[in-house]
Amino acid sequence: MSRRLLPFTLLASGALVAACGDSQETPTSPEFQVGTGPACSPSNVKQYAKALAGTNSTLYGIAQQFTSQNANKTPGGTTLFFDLAAEAANLAQGGDLDDDHKTALANLLIQGIACADVTVSDASYAALTAAERVKRFFDAAGPDGGLEVRGRPTDVDAPIYSHNQGQQGAAAVNAPAAGFAAWYGDRVMFYGSPIEDFSNEADAVLFETIAFEWFTVRPAKIPFNPDNLSGEVALCVTDEVDDARQLRVQHTQTILPVVTAGTLFPCSDNSEFRLGANKPRTGFAGALAWLSQQFSPEPLHAASVLVATTTPTGRAKSLSPLEVINPRGAKLTYDPGPKDGQVNKPIGVKVHATGTGNTDWEGLLIEIRAQDNNGKFVAVTPRQATTNALGIADFSDSKINKTGVYQLLAVTLPSDDDNAEAFTQDSVLSGNFLQRPK
Repeated sequence: MSRRLLPFTLLASGALVAACGDSQETPTSPEFQVGTGPACSPSNVKQYAKALAGTNSTLYGIAQQFTSQNANKTPGGTTLFFDLAAEAANLAQGGDLDDDHKTALANLLIQGIACADVTVSDASYAALTAAERVKRFFDAAGPDGGLEVRGRPTDVDAPIYSHNQGQQGAAAVNAPAAGFAAWYGDRVMFYGSPIEDFSNEADAVLFETIAFEWFTVRPAKIPFNPDNLSGEVALCVTDEVDDARQLRVQHTQTILPVVTAGTLFPCSDNSEFRLGANKPRTGFAGALAWLSQQFSPEPLHAASVLVATTTPTGRAKSLSPLEVINPRGAKLTYDPGPKDGQVNKPIGVKVHATGTGNTDWEGLLIEIRAQDNNGKFVAVTPRQATTNALGIADFSDSKINKTGVYQLLAVTLPSDDDNAEAFTQDSVLSGNFLQRPK
């Protein structure tokens, strides 16, 4: 069994992390509150900055600028927060801060968020206990976490990597071609860390879960860009696997389709993920392409996923959490199945595709065939459809042009569909139904 490097990339629209309506806490004198979390305390911002970096640091210089006059204002306190968070992220690079400094960093970011007019994409943030909030940022600053600010002049659109870049479970985020600011309208802070298994499908790697969750903090009053802007999120798998082509990325409760990606994501210290030109992306409808291009010193395989929406969904974590899984083939069912009807009229059929763990599978190409009592097939038009985010291939408007009693056979197409090519062809046969003359 050969060792394979597997960077998994998810192409994401501007709904990467949608806004959530965090409730505001009641101000308490002498502190005040507009942001999320504990009451804003500029003195606490300074205290935690000092504990993290000392009084002679750039970080402390930024913290000293927080006052009751500018905190929670736009652009004053919000601009200061992103300056503060960017410098804290610089200090966390490498993930080698000790526990005391990671705790100080976590409390600093929590206080900064409280003093800024921002939205946190973590829908549970407002309800977390103080200790739970600290753990979120403590883990993000750790050796397996990720913490970055983007949209500032020095690194507006540089890819974001978790601190364990190139190792098992490493994660990355890359901007759409138009840049991070095109998504969020201004600067944005990404933070995240590995999470526990949430999928019912088989793990990608034996005895280990490869899953990650990214969150963002962004200015509250700046709307998302409604355009289709595709960026990428990646997970790196370096362990041995039986067949790299069978691995997929699951987003919440959907197995995502695979398409060609468009950037570089190092998945080891000695090799980079570079895209082959033989599998072009086929647009926002979603199609799958496995990339297998040789790199020194080992083969490299990648799966990438396209998700397109015209507007943000309004839900927090709309493209998190993510996990690399193996669906082990598709399960097909009719939902609904065919009923008696007339020729050349819509048969009203839909086919539901899931993985073996019953997770909806998006992007599978399904074909239906009408088989008569003699085992002969007659034309069904249209005969092919691709499953949507709910795993449904819609054949509602498909028609049969010849009278008779039939069964429908729905099949995956491993020879034509890269999404299914690594698996044995799956199928489902319906019960009998009649097509009468018009």
